[in-house]
Amino acid sequence: MEQVRPCYREVIPDQTLPEKWKDFTLNTGGAQSTLQDIKVPQRAGGYGYKDPSKPYGRNRFIYWRLYDDVLELIEHSLDVNLIGNQVRYKFQDSPVLEGLTIHETLQGIVVLVCTVSSIHRLKFPYLDRGNRQDFIWNQHPESNVQSIFANAPDARDPASFSVISNNATNTLMPYSSASWLCSNNDALFALAYTNGTILLARHNDNNGTVATIELKQESLTSRLFFLTGALRGRPSEENAVASMTLHSFGADTYLFCLGRSGQLRIWSCSRGQCVSVSDVLDDAGEQGKNLTQGAQSHVLKKAISSVNNDNELLLGVFLCFSTECQFVVLQVSYFSGSFRPTRLFSIRAPTGQDLVDFALCQSQLWAVWRNTQGDTDVSTVNIRPSSSGGDAYWRHSVLEPGPDREFVLNDAMVDARQAYISYIFHPGRFSLPVIMKALSIFRRSADLPMMNEMGISPSVLKERVCQAVETEIQNEFSDEEYLEMQNEVSDEEYLEVANRCWDKFYSCCVQYHLSGSRPIGLVLLSPSGANNSLPPVTSGVALVNKAYVSLLRPMDPLEMLFTLGLGHSGNSQFMGLNSDVSNLVQVINMLELHLSEDTKIGVERDLYRLLSPEKVIGKLAQDLLGDSMHQEFESDLMQQHLRNINNIPAAIENLLNRLVLPPISDFDPSQIPAGDMSRQLLSVSLLFSSHIGISTIAETTRQIAIMRFSLCRNLLLLQQILLQRNEETYELRSRLIPRTVTLIQAYLVMVWICDTPASPVVKPNVLESSIQRMSILTLSDANSTAAAIAASLGSLRAMQKTYSLLELFLQATGVQQVHRQLACLGPEADLSMLSFVALLCQLIWPISDHFVFPEFLLASCQHLLVQEYVRLSSKWCESNIRSRKFLLGSALLDMGEAHKALELFVEASNELRNEAFMNRQIGAFEESSESRLLVTYYLKVIQLFEQQNYPDCVIQLAEMASQVAERDDPDLPTLHSIAFVNHLRLEHHQEAYQSLNSNPDSARRVDCLRQLVVNLFELRRLDLLLEFPYENLVQDLERIVESRARSLDISNPAFYNFLYAFHIKKLNFRKAATVMYEQGMRLGCEGTHSAELTERQAKCYLACLNALQLVDPKYAWIVKPVVSSDGDDDIPSMSPKRGSDGVKLNKPQWKRQVDVMEIEHIRTEFEVVQCRLRLLRHSPDKYRRTGCRLAPNELVAVLSQVGMYQAAIKLCRAHNLPYQPVLESLASACVRLTNMESSNRDPTTAWEWLSENDLRGLGIDESNPVKLAWRMLEVTLMACEKDMQTILHRAVSNRLLALGVFLPNWLVTSYKERNLSELLRLLLRTGRLMEAGALAVECLVAGRDKLSPYVNPTCLPIRTIELLCLELKKVTDSDEEYKKLFEEVTTAYSVYLTDAMKETARLVRSS
Repeated sequence: MEQVRPCYREVIPDQTLPEKWKDFTLNTGGAQSTLQDIKVPQRAGGYGYKDPSKPYGRNRFIYWRLYDDVLELIEHSLDVNLIGNQVRYKFQDSPVLEGLTIHETLQGIVVLVCTVSSIHRLKFPYLDRGNRQDFIWNQHPESNVQSIFANAPDARDPASFSVISNNATNTLMPYSSASWLCSNNDALFALAYTNGTILLARHNDNNGTVATIELKQESLTSRLFFLTGALRGRPSEENAVASMTLHSFGADTYLFCLGRSGQLRIWSCSRGQCVSVSDVLDDAGEQGKNLTQGAQSHVLKKAISSVNNDNELLLGVFLCFSTECQFVVLQVSYFSGSFRPTRLFSIRAPTGQDLVDFALCQSQLWAVWRNTQGDTDVSTVNIRPSSSGGDAYWRHSVLEPGPDREFVLNDAMVDARQAYISYIFHPGRFSLPVIMKALSIFRRSADLPMMNEMGISPSVLKERVCQAVETEIQNEFSDEEYLEMQNEVSDEEYLEVANRCWDKFYSCCVQYHLSGSRPIGLVLLSPSGANNSLPPVTSGVALVNKAYVSLLRPMDPLEMLFTLGLGHSGNSQFMGLNSDVSNLVQVINMLELHLSEDTKIGVERDLYRLLSPEKVIGKLAQDLLGDSMHQEFESDLMQQHLRNINNIPAAIENLLNRLVLPPISDFDPSQIPAGDMSRQLLSVSLLFSSHIGISTIAETTRQIAIMRFSLCRNLLLLQQILLQRNEETYELRSRLIPRTVTLIQAYLVMVWICDTPASPVVKPNVLESSIQRMSILTLSDANSTAAAIAASLGSLRAMQKTYSLLELFLQATGVQQVHRQLACLGPEADLSMLSFVALLCQLIWPISDHFVFPEFLLASCQHLLVQEYVRLSSKWCESNIRSRKFLLGSALLDMGEAHKALELFVEASNELRNEAFMNRQIGAFEESSESRLLVTYYLKVIQLFEQQNYPDCVIQLAEMASQVAERDDPDLPTLHSIAFVNHLRLEHHQEAYQSLNSNPDSARRVDCLRQLVVNLFELRRLDLLLEFPYENLVQDLERIVESRARSLDISNPAFYNFLYAFHIKKLNFRKAATVMYEQGMRLGCEGTHSAELTERQAKCYLACLNALQLVDPKYAWIVKPVVSSDGDDDIPSMSPKRGSDGVKLNKPQWKRQVDVMEIEHIRTEFEVVQCRLRLLRHSPDKYRRTGCRLAPNELVAVLSQVGMYQAAIKLCRAHNLPYQPVLESLASACVRLTNMESSNRDPTTAWEWLSENDLRGLGIDESNPVKLAWRMLEVTLMACEKDMQTILHRAVSNRLLALGVFLPNWLVTSYKERNLSELLRLLLRTGRLMEAGALAVECLVAGRDKLSPYVNPTCLPIRTIELLCLELKKVTDSDEEYKKLFEEVTTAYSVYLTDAMKETARLVRSS
């Protein structure tokens, strides 16, 4: 079977972003007059890389534009993004001639350019090995690649160009040129002049020199001249060159010249001789010789005849005559220096069309036409027709229509500004330069300042467009006719003016777009598929327009038959379609042509509203059959075309089978060798991955989806017509119409995916949240998808570009998904665009088990579009029902609709095993029970709600899961814990306690109880914490609160106070006392010893004492708490197993000492704390200076210093400390007060410390502080001194005597009663001779009275008295008083001795 030649359809990639040019200006001696005199038509062409099977050359091409003296070079790749791919050269005042050629060498790309005054060799070297090596490209599939033009030379190097001397051609200017790069890297240029002379210039690549040779039409010889010596020839109109091209055969290069007379001359460039002359119209006879030149010039172009034969060349000749135009294809064979042109193919050109450009390949001839109305046509013809000649005709390509010249608002409820802005800025509709040019013209017409910014973002441009149109609207209402009305403008008037102004701006956009849509050239693209067994048919054409470039891609058979109509029905047998299906498609095509655009839009709008397709199309069929205008069409349809279909139901079913997209093949990568899989992935990893490639794929998919949707719609309409005519009723109703309805809805979803713009670029924090959510959901390739989406959205933010939903999907993950499918197909995979699009359509096909596209919607934060996708699929699609509900629930959850999301998640929980996406979420296994799957599912959903912070919904889900979970389910404790935590967050404390109490896991119960305790303490709801029964959790509660109390700073008493209250409530007074004692003890050890904390410590000890007083005295004791962790036995920073020397250690057995604290012990500590508190309140500065951690004896000293004597005495009594320091200090204070009083100073300052003591019961007037102080000393001394002891008396007396004061009478009296001898010795030792003498006399007198036999005898300090006498004797000479006292003492002493001796003698006698 012969190969079918495909038809082609135009695809316009999105090129809306502003262009970034690198500009160079060259002055080669041209003059402004030259530019004005010579008008060169605007031309374009291009070059495809030699080896398209390699990544660096696949789907990559260069195209150029020529206008006036400007050359634009642009490189595009459908696989990788090229940086610096646009360069523009301006040859100042030197028009550029056609004949530009591009050549590929091992070092780079060479562009040969001719102007009217110069020739140029532009070299663009490869920037790195990545331009030629596969592995570099495959290592960086996501990075941008520098274009060959990224480091473009400025072409001002004298060795790269040469100026043509006008002397050689008698000041004539060339009008046509050709160029070629020879095998020795010499550049050959041919320039044709109006006098028929051809100048050959050879540019040497090594030294930059140029040699010229002149070819004269009347001579078969030529001479070699340099630029200064070209010969002149005689002009000949018939011999003038119309077009020419250069080509090499062997070592020689030949110039092929097409004359205006139709003669083809072949010149040897090395010899300068004409080697062959032939007439293209030889077979036309006399009629051909009489043809005259037409309005257009003849054109000659070449193509390689065969890849394997270098001696054959194809020449395409376009001959334009006044009566007709035709193409002639010549096959030129080269044998031993001679040429033999043979006519291979010829065809007449379409009438009424002007040729813009044409291109020739090995099997096809392409031509671009333009008629007088400005309509463009691109057609192709097979130059190697079949033997029957059935395919030797022009096949017209389907070109994309331009935007409607008038924009009609279909919905009156939509604001005009919103409608126009959405339409104008729709992705790919108008480029930003077009909109900016339209805005400039519009602002000029509205007398607004011009806008010169060309790099603004689309969002800013939208604002400026709205501002300009709004200003124009205001200007409309400021006209005189509105001012004369003197009335307010009605809504209708405002809407009318607004629509008119917006339509005016839209018209400007359309005009600039149409101006830039004029085609100027063709570029043939090399095939990129992997199947090399077919003949070399081009995979498409790049149509170069004035402002952008579009691609012509092959159509699939069904698309070709439906789009092109009846003219291609003969090819149906080659398309895999039988005659019935072919005829059926033709009928459907007729319906398509018969339906108006308004009808089609109305049907599509009703379907988007989810109206039943059967009802919508049924009503349309009724309208068609009931309308008299359509009855004739319907009759013709039935009688002339449907009768050609033998079996209508079978044809419809066959067509439906072709419309159903096959499912994606499930390849197991593990079954493919790792090396083969890696190599295949590397070979396809870049396919259609660039921005322009993705846009091309998206637009192609959109075209196919719209075509198939239209086909399904018309097929359903045809079935409804047949149904209403009662033909094939059963088959239609039972099988065919339901399948058609499903397909039309499926393709409607695909069209929506292709047409809908993606939501505005999300913020980075929202995207980060989405990535976190994807980590919870088990999405396919979650990590790579998240990274790709982040990169895509980042590039969108950088470019300020709006993507369609399908483009964003391709940019993020769709391209990688298709690459994976192609890699699984192996080395024989078809890498053509149609194959790629077919796999992509399978990915977005809604009737499929896979869920790649919906997962992408969720991952890319397209939440509104998720809702729309699910809405469009909800009523008819039976695939992935639960997965779609799950998806919609996730989207609603992100949008804050938590309760709606909860309902959807619950609805999606039925029959989880039936869908792959849901299985992946729960990790379903065959042995898992249904309840187990539900619990796993609910846990996954709970994570989503927890991430979004919806505790009420989490509680509901946890309760649902608990109800379906089995008793031995391992996740049941987790569910109870989840419910508890979220009840706690909502402050549902009773419910939280019930949840923790019902938890079957004891460890989790304790954890939950710990959280409950902490939460209630934070909320200060201790009353509620005390009310819970706790049951078996009492010990756990105590342990938790104790641990928290000990771990927190002691300044927070809440936990200790709660424990005290809890134990008091439970009547456990000893534990309550222990808690309060521990708190007080920690306050003393860890507190800051502020007044507040010290007072708290005192209260803690008091509470402890009170609690112990309520206990039986036998048990009124506690164990002193040890506030330490269980790990205190371990030595810090030491290994528990080995020492620093590595020797294994035996853990020592520490014996912890237990201290039992009774009430007295606690009271003793309480006294210390109370004294500290009094000291702190009275003298905080003293307290801070002396330190807060004083021992009791030190504290006594400090208290004595500040005058708190009674407190010090109390502390001494509690700790069994000596009273002497306190009394000595008090005695000193009394002496100071006495001295102050004697020196007439005010002693009232003593009240500061006297007030700190209890003055009640002193029994004297309290108005005199001196008397109070001495009285307090007396009372204190008498209270502290034990009977028959004089320790304190001696201490006080010592201090008073040391201070040089007399001992008060009460002290002397008390001292004499207790120990007179000691007092005497004290007075004697301190030098108080007078007082000692008087006391001695008194003592001797009293002793003598004791010598009576009726009185108990007493001992007198005789030795002390003798010492006193000796002291007095020493001072008798210096003082009469001492002498007198001495005499009194000696006399009394002598009398006492005499009486004592007598009494002794008496006692001896009586014995």
